[in-house]
Amino acid sequence: MSRTSRNRPGAEIHELLPPNIKHGHLCPVHGNDTCSISLALDWSQTFREMAEVLRRNEIVPELRDFYLHLMAYCLLIKDHASRIRCAFGAGRQLMHTFLDQFESVVAAAVLDERSVFRTSVDFPRLQKLDQLWKQIQADDETTKLKFLQRYLDFGTTSSRHQELLASLERLEEEMRKEHPDKDLFAPADDCTPKLHRDESPHSVWSAACSLSRALASCKSCTCHSEQDLGVTMRLSTYRRALPEMEHDFEMFLSLSKRWQEAHVRIVEGSEVRTDSDSPMKVKMLCQPLQKIQSAPPKFLNLKVERDELWKLRSKNKGYMIDKKKPPVSLRELLTDGSPPLTTKTKRILAVLLSYAVLHFHGTSWLPRNWSSSNVLFFHTISAEIPLRPYIEAQIEQGSSCADTSGNHSGGQQEHTSVDLDDLDPDDIVFHSCQSLVALAVMLLELYMGMPFRTLAKRHDIEPLDENDDGVSFTTAVYVFEQCLPEIEENTLYRHALKNCWDPSLWDDNDGNKLDSQTLRTNMYEYVVAPLEKELCQAYSSISMDELDSLAQGLDLNCWGQAIRDPQAEPQSFIREDFELKVLDYNSRSSGIYRNSLRHGVSPQNSGQGNFNARNYKSAEFFDDESVSEEHTREECTRYRAWKEDFEAVYEKFITSAQRTSSHPPIKIAVLDTGVDSNHPDIMARKEQIKDTHNWVDVCYAALIPDYNGHGTHVTGIVLDYAPDAEVYIAKIADHELADAGIIAKAIEKAVREWRVDIISMSFGFSTRNIPGYDDIEIAIKEAHSKDVLLLAAASNGGANHDRTWPARDDHVLCIHSTDSKGNRSKFSPTAVHDNVNFATVGEAIESAWPFQLCGPGEKFVKYKSGTSFATPIAAGIAIFLLQYARLYLGDTHLARLKRHSGMKSVLRKMASKAEASRNRDDYSYLALSLHPDNLFGKNEDFIKATIEESLS
Repeated sequence: MSRTSRNRPGAEIHELLPPNIKHGHLCPVHGNDTCSISLALDWSQTFREMAEVLRRNEIVPELRDFYLHLMAYCLLIKDHASRIRCAFGAGRQLMHTFLDQFESVVAAAVLDERSVFRTSVDFPRLQKLDQLWKQIQADDETTKLKFLQRYLDFGTTSSRHQELLASLERLEEEMRKEHPDKDLFAPADDCTPKLHRDESPHSVWSAACSLSRALASCKSCTCHSEQDLGVTMRLSTYRRALPEMEHDFEMFLSLSKRWQEAHVRIVEGSEVRTDSDSPMKVKMLCQPLQKIQSAPPKFLNLKVERDELWKLRSKNKGYMIDKKKPPVSLRELLTDGSPPLTTKTKRILAVLLSYAVLHFHGTSWLPRNWSSSNVLFFHTISAEIPLRPYIEAQIEQGSSCADTSGNHSGGQQEHTSVDLDDLDPDDIVFHSCQSLVALAVMLLELYMGMPFRTLAKRHDIEPLDENDDGVSFTTAVYVFEQCLPEIEENTLYRHALKNCWDPSLWDDNDGNKLDSQTLRTNMYEYVVAPLEKELCQAYSSISMDELDSLAQGLDLNCWGQAIRDPQAEPQSFIREDFELKVLDYNSRSSGIYRNSLRHGVSPQNSGQGNFNARNYKSAEFFDDESVSEEHTREECTRYRAWKEDFEAVYEKFITSAQRTSSHPPIKIAVLDTGVDSNHPDIMARKEQIKDTHNWVDVCYAALIPDYNGHGTHVTGIVLDYAPDAEVYIAKIADHELADAGIIAKAIEKAVREWRVDIISMSFGFSTRNIPGYDDIEIAIKEAHSKDVLLLAAASNGGANHDRTWPARDDHVLCIHSTDSKGNRSKFSPTAVHDNVNFATVGEAIESAWPFQLCGPGEKFVKYKSGTSFATPIAAGIAIFLLQYARLYLGDTHLARLKRHSGMKSVLRKMASKAEASRNRDDYSYLALSLHPDNLFGKNEDFIKATIEESLS
């Protein structure tokens, strides 16, 4: 029986929005086709979310499969709606049919709720359900499930389910026929995703063949063996190609392992020559290579006419590789994993590798045993490794190109003949295109983040011959099937990967080899296009026509960050994978994070940081109350003045005295999203950062890249306000917080191993009733017992929410936010009655921001607001007091100040301006200045006496 047909307990539904507030895509005008498409686009996503909730909570396997199929069709139809919206043509009726299908499964009871819609409106039940659904997004899973059980009815029989799926299948097929992919991706500004789905020129393939023949004809020489000559070809989409009869190829040629950059233009027919061309026919390739390697840095300028190689005048500007370092292969990057490939770099590589098959199948540019060890990356003289892949090839005499994909023998390249009598029957596999099998292996390696050999060992396959990169089809398929459950369902990446393995796509209906053009079309449709589409959907700023130039501006040696070389192209400066949804008191947002993209690691190798994020949706960082552009110049100026007051106090009491002091430094641990260690502000003080630990991905425990900026901003604040402290960084979040148990372990490590004095936590949980929070409480009690001070951000809910956990904990100092005048920030929680409510400046805070999250021309700092940023400033004040006690008061008072009660007492006293003064907004406002009204503006005897009295 379907879940939706059972007795459904009533769910309390929130009141509807006011009539004047409507969803952006909903148009209550009957017959408006544009609105219908927008509604279909929006609803396909909404219904997919609903089906996912039902599937997660379903125990009957048949129903789980039914919901899974619903999710898949919603994804496909959403894609069609996006394309039809951009086509400005026919096809709107298909959207009406789709909406009618889902209108029929919405219970009529939904209209019994108070509604701003009437029956004269198109799809009133859908629109009403959509509105109600959006109002419960912040509620728990149980509430959502009860809601769906009440208002969705798919029928009670499997035949009804199959009937619905069959109708959706027919509808999706009609959409595909009426609007093929290649016709619909237009460059309209308001259409997403921004794709360009025209295939790159077929002439690239024939040009590559001509180049291989030209190189082969002049490869032999008397002074060097053929093995001394190496050839690599840059992998590219070639979307920005020259006219159909001309193509440019970028290569590296080597003579005795000395690499030389070369540019080759392929010209069909004869070209009109001028005196400036002065071409010279190349008879032996070693001659121009020897000559240019002894000259100043240049690249070899070549062209091919009628399969003959000609040398033109060399050019001065080159790629400037570091010739002292050998190129690194993709396999080495996957094996070493330091730094790891990010999700974005993996997806870009997947597209470029798929284009290699599209352009070079059946040619000598794809070696017989093509694998990730043949894909090379070159170091530059400035120590980067640009995402600019080259394929290592063997150009031999007699090289030619096949007209089709070749033979049926698994494991053999298309243009190689094989005697089937010499093959073991188990190795004979009917797959027409071995280059696609090799591509599938590399796509699997990229997704899993490890070489195929390691994957095979994980699944008890005997280790392959270390000297043989080839992988048999049967072995590859077996490993793929074992890894398939770890590959995210309903993704285009998985779809493309499965298509590579499917032999039926690469033969005609009679089992014969496809002709070259049909094969190429199928490769694009079934493999390249899905990878392109998923890349552009994940990163809307990426254009396929600009992908080649964009990719080379990313540094594989630095987590895919944009290369800051002066020669880097402007479009190289792009944002990283991860975006943080802000908590803005003027915003529409009610949650903190967008749904996370995969981080490119499998469940087995991702460590304890992988968890079901929906169980922890109450976890938040308290930042971004205003975006950087919304802070006024006056606010920023006032904050800088506030900070200068602090620095003046620090200089007077700490900096001058530290020069003659031999006391050990204060230690602070920052639990956050990591840090951009290459940021100049961070690098300038890198000696302060004594240790780091990655709790999100234990496979890379020593690497703490920051993918959302929060941790870099907080760390920059700590370094600013505690310039003499030792800093320890625990990465406990990427796109989402690690679970509570992991955070507890981070606290334990800070206390037991790092032996810190202070822990700063700019995050919180709205409830303790989550798995693992008991572990956090135990860790906090241990820290308290060892006199480790803990500071935590209050929250950003204003009067709507109280403090969060762990800020509510009696053993933690809760930090609220004020402006630079001490007025309570709008987002800071109301003061708690009969409690100490510590607060300090938390608005327009200037600090470091990661390179990869900055756009072109941006300075690498941001102004942020939130209790997230008041917390490290308060930690800086606490560090100042500990340093003051160590320098001026002696060990006894220092020991008392290290205790929670002692620090609390001194901070409270410091916040009082005079005996008769009241706390502003009931906050104990913390600020340091040399003004006479401030404690540290008094004479030194008064300061010492006041602190000693507070500690006594």
